[in-house]
Amino acid sequence: MMAISWTEYDGNQTMIANNANMKGTKVAGAVRNGSGLLVGLLRCGCCGRKLKVLHHSRRDARYVCGTDIDPSTEKRCTVFSNMRIDAAVSVEVLRAIAPLALEAALQLISDRKQAGSERLRQSELALDQARYEAAHARRQYDAVDPDNRLVAGELERRWNDRLTAVARLEDQVRSLRGEQPSALSKDERTMLIALADDMPALWNHPAASVEMRKRILRTVLKEIIVTAEAGRLHLVLHWQCGDHTRLEMVKNRSGQNRFKTDVATEQLMRELARLLPDHSIAPVLNRLGIRSARGQTWTQLRVRNFHGAHQIPVLPGGRTWEAP
Repeated sequence: MMAISWTEYDGNQTMIANNANMKGTKVAGAVRNGSGLLVGLLRCGCCGRKLKVLHHSRRDARYVCGTDIDPSTEKRCTVFSNMRIDAAVSVEVLRAIAPLALEAALQLISDRKQAGSERLRQSELALDQARYEAAHARRQYDAVDPDNRLVAGELERRWNDRLTAVARLEDQVRSLRGEQPSALSKDERTMLIALADDMPALWNHPAASVEMRKRILRTVLKEIIVTAEAGRLHLVLHWQCGDHTRLEMVKNRSGQNRFKTDVATEQLMRELARLLPDHSIAPVLNRLGIRSARGQTWTQLRVRNFHGAHQIPVLPGGRTWEAP
């Protein structure tokens, strides 16, 4: 059994405790699936409760404080979308860790070959030891009296075992030599250093999972205090090192989301609504190459929904009401 230091043991116990999901506001809880990057880190600045997350069928989610400030309407103390706050905190974290990225990239280049060489070196030492033990077993077998069959048989068995170990280690060394990482080419080195200088590209890379991003955020952040007031979110980021950073951002208004039709398209829709019914507006927009806020082509249903969302009354027969 391998012994570990007290510091490592204490760190393991802290990690186990923080991964518990049944301790309420005491700990952040284990990293789980879901789009909310700041789950377990957010705490309400008004009532002090840890914010929960509500996931939708879409990509986004909402952070919610569990405190009821109006039981009759079930209005919550604090509710806001995750999109802006996740992006803002991610940018701040990347800004903080960016100076370490180049150093990490250069260290990776150095460690890449060193790790493979170390494994090969350990296997070669084990092979040398096995060959010595095989040679020693053979000398013992050669020195025994052939008439002493019991001892000779045992020594022969030991010799064969040593030879088997030698053959296994020779195969292992041969395999490791074939798997030794080649030195990085000049282009590979340049690309790796360029990626280290572009942290947002690494953060948003398809291979970077949500779970990995959450673990990075928890590694550098201890807690985030968020207060919503007057249509804005005020954040205080408490870092693991003891420092803190203040951020402020605009909070989405009720019914507002990240998919917003541009002003020119909205004005065109209003003009077309004075002339054409809904089912005729859709092909006009499609022929002009205009797409919806989500990048989709227009249909009669989407035109109708757009009119409803922007409070353009529709008269029977699909015709829209023309303002006087």
